[in-house]
Amino acid sequence: MKNYLNYKELKKIGFKKIGKGCLISKTAYFYNPKKISIGNNVRIDDFAILSSSKKNIVIKNDVTIGRSCHLNGSGSIILHDKVILSTFVTLHSSTHNYKEATRKKKFGKIVISKNCIIGSNSVIIGPCQMKENSALGAMSLLKKNTEKNSLYCGIPAIKN
Repeated sequence: MKNYLNYKELKKIGFKKIGKGCLISKTAYFYNPKKISIGNNVRIDDFAILSSSKKNIVIKNDVTIGRSCHLNGSGSIILHDKVILSTFVTLHSSTHNYKEATRKKKFGKIVISKNCIIGSNSVIIGPCQMKENSALGAMSLLKKNTEKNSLYCGIPAIKN
């Protein structure tokens, strides 16, 4: 598995926690890894970026983060068990308040519950929670909580 970091290399990065059986690409990027916890059997593909400053990014077990995903964890991101992020997914737990002249940054926690899937090129802006077994269709924008066992699509994403 020459394209993935071995366990010794993963420990050297300095994650808050790193589980067993992880496949993490050598071309994935981690900013402030001491605020990133990774569970067991997590796969993070090429060119993914996980960045955290103020709050933590928590990735539970059996999670897949596709190629070129970007997780901005400044306001906290939690990915529960068996979550799948397809390619080019972006999660923003911080944004700017464009209504104010100062454009002060605002933070909003993102929680993706168990067994959720997020389609390619989708964006989630916190605060937001995807509830269990929800799906977000490709190229969608989610800025609100979802219901369990539901599909959301579009810009903005609505229940289908």
